[in-house]
Amino acid sequence: MNTQDYLQFLEQRQPMMDDPPVEVMTRYKAATAHFYRHPDPACIPLFLGSFAEWGDFSVYESVQSVLCRFPKQIVIPHLIKAMASPHRAVRLWSADTARAFADDALAPALVQLLAEPGLDMRLVAASALECIDSDAARAAADQALKTEREEEVREILEAAASP
Repeated sequence: MNTQDYLQFLEQRQPMMDDPPVEVMTRYKAATAHFYRHPDPACIPLFLGSFAEWGDFSVYESVQSVLCRFPKQIVIPHLIKAMASPHRAVRLWSADTARAFADDALAPALVQLLAEPGLDMRLVAASALECIDSDAARAAADQALKTEREEEVREILEAAASP
């Protein structure tokens, strides 16, 4: 397969089905390997939009490795858009990926995710916010502390709010 074939494969999986069959996962892993060796910015939104509920978290690490090959100014706009996706898994794993691209521009999207009901989403969003070393991120964490009740999330937000 070539770059266009892999891009088309990813385009057809926005998002990927939950617990995909082995042959689909094999092609997906081949796509991550291909784009790791041959970075193409067109794959960025497609990988972010392909996140789903899977049992194999190593797949996400592979996607994150691919995305880390690009400058953050190219990835961040796609991350912001993905964190606003109607698909929960896309938002969750995009927030997790945001930890590798710590930047003030991500803070508003992460704050939105901190308002979601799921504990895992708030934990991931708080962790990503903690990675951003800025006054704006600290202020956002401090603001989120005013409404957060879950102790695990509060601990991360307190660390994120500290200078």
